[in-house]
Amino acid sequence: MLDAAEGLGLRESSIRVWPVGSLLKAIAESLEARFNPVAVQGEISGFSRAASGHCYFSLKDNDGQIRCAMFRRTSSLLDFTPRDGQRVELRGRLSVYEARGELQLVVESMRQAGEGTLFEEFLKLKARLEALGLFDSTRKRAVPLMP
Repeated sequence: MLDAAEGLGLRESSIRVWPVGSLLKAIAESLEARFNPVAVQGEISGFSRAASGHCYFSLKDNDGQIRCAMFRRTSSLLDFTPRDGQRVELRGRLSVYEARGELQLVVESMRQAGEGTLFEEFLKLKARLEALGLFDSTRKRAVPLMP
């Protein structure tokens, strides 16, 4: 039976075996060399501020999302408070958070770009459901003791 490498026409001796940390470091260096600096626009999602002052969130649009980290110094320079659903333009650098092997954008500046379309769609849906009376407190039922 052929293994995956043989099935692709690769010999065992032609495949470099990487230690995980070295592979992630090589990927990070390739990303940094090719894409940095980078500017990207999208909507904030899952915004949280750690006790350290660092901020973590995702930036997304209809086609994808990327995890973002904004360190305390950068966040202290903002002239607004970021919030979920807000459309922003970020400038920063792509990196790999090697501890988890995740792609992230390290934010170096952020500016407002208006309300996001996903958030606007959410607000329209909420208004439509409210108009139907689905949020009316008289319609609420008690949560059963044992669901």
